[in-house]
Amino acid sequence: MPLTLKNINYAYNAGTALEKKVLKDVSLTFREGEFTAIIGPTGSGKSTLIQHLDLLLTATSGELLFNGENVYAEGYDRKALRSRVGLVFQYPEYQLFEPEIFTDVCFGPKNQGLPEAEVHANAREAMKLVGLDESYDTLSPFEISGGQKRRVAIAGVLAMKPDFLVLDEPAAGLDPQGKKELLDLIRGLCTQAGKGIILVSHSMDDVAEYADRIIVLKDGTVRLDGTPHEVFRHREELVQMGLSVPKVTEVLCGLKTRGFDVDTGLIGIAETKEEILRLFR
Repeated sequence: MPLTLKNINYAYNAGTALEKKVLKDVSLTFREGEFTAIIGPTGSGKSTLIQHLDLLLTATSGELLFNGENVYAEGYDRKALRSRVGLVFQYPEYQLFEPEIFTDVCFGPKNQGLPEAEVHANAREAMKLVGLDESYDTLSPFEISGGQKRRVAIAGVLAMKPDFLVLDEPAAGLDPQGKKELLDLIRGLCTQAGKGIILVSHSMDDVAEYADRIIVLKDGTVRLDGTPHEVFRHREELVQMGLSVPKVTEVLCGLKTRGFDVDTGLIGIAETKEEILRLFR
């Protein structure tokens, strides 16, 4: 079931002297089973864009289509859309409020009006997906680590059985091991559970390793849209936008400027290693 933005425009304080356009004719389609990363400099419209996907914000003009239906149309069940497109905030504390973890994870499906047995089953399955067993049930979500809080927040969204999971900087502030574990988990939700993943990140190394597709925003417009290899070949353009490229790409670009014939479009450590070894064979 594709999720499509069609000529989406959004402005703060629309129609006033303080109007500021944040999104400008944005047209994109997201699909289940695809891991999409959204990057861009501060103020490019990343967070504003993803808040349109589950109707936290409504476009000034344009259409948001879910499975071909315009969700802005009169009579559309917007509450149902929020169950199909789940948003996980950057700070998990914003969506954790129950005294115990299991109760918190049950909150979403309970509000969907499901029978209690189904609510509990969905919550248990969601906690299993994020690696939280029954020993966490009665713990307070505010007395666990930052990485565990993020898992609880993700579980609370997954318990509503969404087709798309939208995450705003989910690994921010985590140590390297915690970041890897969380991103591996999110990648698994895409490849194994078939969820469409839409992730905002400032880490070029992370999106290069995990994403199938990268969208680059600048000044509210889509500047680049392609695979990590395709996007990071535009190094100079990205740098001009105030962005960086993966560290291995910087290494290859440095070799290129020194006269070595290398492929500067590589982004993985293993493939970069092979490319460098090739120079000495």
